[in-house]
Amino acid sequence: MFRVKQILSDHISLKNEISFLEERLAALPEGTEEEAAVRRALLRARLQAARTERAVYALPSPRRRRLLEARYLQGMSWQEIAGLFSLSESTLYALHREALKELEERMFPG
Repeated sequence: MFRVKQILSDHISLKNEISFLEERLAALPEGTEEEAAVRRALLRARLQAARTERAVYALPSPRRRRLLEARYLQGMSWQEIAGLFSLSESTLYALHREALKELEERMFPG
């Protein structure tokens, strides 16, 4: 469960990195080695972000999917999510553990 939690936790930082790389790319002259390197880094970051998002959105449970989306893709706090779901934080944490376990099993079978 730690692998998937780390991947999810890194998602907001990854989205910020994508924004930074896009800005940097726009400022570089085309055809330079630096431009090519930034373009490659941007592609890798976009692919990694897309894989994470695809895995979350592929969860069959809408509730678990929405929980992980709110927490890791949108960066919402536990209090905000508890209000969104109208659940106590302790119930929310239990649902979170279940969602992480299911996602781990789907991303890393075996």
